[in-house]
Amino acid sequence: MMGRTHIAVGFAAGLALASPHTLSGILLSALGGAAGAVLCDIEMREKATRQDDRLLTRGLLVLLILLVLILDSALSLGIGEMLLTQRAADAALGLLILTLTAVKGRFSPHRGFTHSLLYTLLITFGGWCISRETGLGMLGGALSHLLLDLTNKKPLQLLWPLKKGFCLKWFLSNRLANRVFLFLGLAADVLALSWYLGPILHVL
Repeated sequence: MMGRTHIAVGFAAGLALASPHTLSGILLSALGGAAGAVLCDIEMREKATRQDDRLLTRGLLVLLILLVLILDSALSLGIGEMLLTQRAADAALGLLILTLTAVKGRFSPHRGFTHSLLYTLLITFGGWCISRETGLGMLGGALSHLLLDLTNKKPLQLLWPLKKGFCLKWFLSNRLANRVFLFLGLAADVLALSWYLGPILHVL
C-alpha cells in the first residue's frame, strides 16, 4: 500500500494496541504507530513514481513529531522532561537502536529485512526503551504495515534472513484497495482519538 495509507492505519493501530489513558500516552502511542508504519518502508527508493508519496508520508511524520512537541510544551505534559531526565539513558538507547536498525533497513532490498518479524521486534524494543506507549505504538504500526502489504502481489520476507517470501496476491498496492484502506484508516483514526480522548476531556 501507499505511504499515506500506512501512516493512517498505523496511527490507529498504535493507539489501539497501547490503549493509553493519558494525553501524553495518546500522543506517544499515536506517534509510535505512525513511525512504526513509516519505518517499514525506509528502504523505498527505486520507484521514482512514488517519490511524492514518500515525501508526503515522511513530511506527515515530521509534522506529527512537531505537533507532539508543541502540545507537550503548551500543555506542560512532561514528555520532554521525562525523556531528558527520568528516562534519559533509556531514551538514548532506544534512539540508538532505532537509528542502527533504520540504517540497516535503508540499505536493504525492498520488502526484505524491513518487512520481517525481526525488524518489527527491533523497532518495538527501541520504541519501548523510550516509553511503553511508544513501543506498543510502534508494534501496532509495524504489524499493520506488514498485514496490509501481505495483501499485495510482491512477497515479504517475514522470516528474514530466510529468503522465503509470503503474500496473498489480492490487491495491487496503488489501486482501489489502497484508497479503501486509506479511508478506513482515517475513519479509525477519528474513532480511536474520540475513544481515548473522550474520558480525558470529560474530566477536564
